[in-house]
Amino acid sequence: MTKSLSSLFFPRQATPTASPVSLARVSETALRASLWAGVAISLIFLIARIWIRLKVFRRLQPDDPFVLTAWLLALAHAVIWTAVSKELYFNLDLATGRITNLPPDFLQRIERLLRGNLAAYLIGYTSLWSIKISFIVFFRKFGEKLRFHRIAWYVVLGFCVASFAVCIGTVDYRCLTSKGVKMISICMEPRTTSFEFVTLRLTTALDVLTDFSIIFLSTNVLWRVQLRLWTKLALGGIFSLTIFVVIVAIVRVVGAPTNGKLDLSWLVCWHGIELSVALIIVSLASFRILYTSKQQSSRSGPIGLNQGGSDVSKTARSKTSGTGWTELSDASATRLEPA
Repeated sequence: MTKSLSSLFFPRQATPTASPVSLARVSETALRASLWAGVAISLIFLIARIWIRLKVFRRLQPDDPFVLTAWLLALAHAVIWTAVSKELYFNLDLATGRITNLPPDFLQRIERLLRGNLAAYLIGYTSLWSIKISFIVFFRKFGEKLRFHRIAWYVVLGFCVASFAVCIGTVDYRCLTSKGVKMISICMEPRTTSFEFVTLRLTTALDVLTDFSIIFLSTNVLWRVQLRLWTKLALGGIFSLTIFVVIVAIVRVVGAPTNGKLDLSWLVCWHGIELSVALIIVSLASFRILYTSKQQSSRSGPIGLNQGGSDVSKTARSKTSGTGWTELSDASATRLEPA
């Protein structure tokens, strides 16, 4: 009875089976190390991003607050799982029969785990979606006078916001906020585990689809903005790194089951990795900077936009410094093609 009861106390990763939790493939030490290594490495990239913006352009961009918020939330995510890691592995030991006698503080420890799971889930997904929004805000300035780009931008933004609402709205608050004996009866209901099994797959699918929608947005920009071939290839390579976030999200879910059961330590570990990888990629992809020579960046050329028979032309302004950096959104070699 202990094994089946305790195995349902981590509903966010539960499956509709008799004993849905497997042995941990990620040790407690490895879990903590992966979480904090990811936070530390992503911080280095974040600092580099901010330094470049302030040093070269003397200002931050509209997408920067979203990235800063995402990193702070990723930090909070690591703090929470570090704080409740003992309870996580205590629950795993109960679920797999390693602990046969329930300790006096059994309910308190499980309740602490549930609260930590809820907080980490909400914070983790808010962090992940803040990164997605930062990408979308980053692409707002490109081709904003092109009707197709404006429509695509709002569609992608709306889809991401709606997906976030679904991910947050499908949390089983009834179980995760319950207490005491009532917590046991609620979280052991078959419909609870079935519901959570479905929502885990649903939220992962939305995570992947929103990433692909952002890739589509970046591809549309590169297709319509006339740049030198090597520049397009370089930027396309950076933007395509988003695929690595997709791969991590898929690995997190697909790799979790072991003999029809879920490894909770695996899910937590890979969610932390996904946050870190996303932060690193958004720092690389959103510099809006091309490494060009000062001679290349000092040129200026016309930007021609044709909308509904009207032609709007203007001269792009090149913003350079003695270091030879130039901002992509104002790149003088840029030319927008009509939709």
